[in-house]
Amino acid sequence: MSRKVQTQLLVPEILRDRADALALVIPETRAEILRRAVEGHIGKLEYAYREQLAQLDPHAKRFGMTRTELAGLMVKQGITLKDLPEIESFPGLVESA
Repeated sequence: MSRKVQTQLLVPEILRDRADALALVIPETRAEILRRAVEGHIGKLEYAYREQLAQLDPHAKRFGMTRTELAGLMVKQGITLKDLPEIESFPGLVESA
């Protein structure tokens, strides 16, 4: 099982209420219901945006990391996909040859 991290998720009230209804009958917490909902559908989004996501791959390889590791660093540091070709290194990382 992968490590879980905390994040804030803003959802419409009706979605929260639907998650609460499921939490009553499964029984799980609202957070777990929403986590499972996101986890169940993120693959569909990744497939729909596979060409755009593939743009990260050569840069991830250049820095010796995975696409998801690169994306995590970019989001934390406020770097956009447009900025990426100009980035030579990330603090604390050594660029691979």
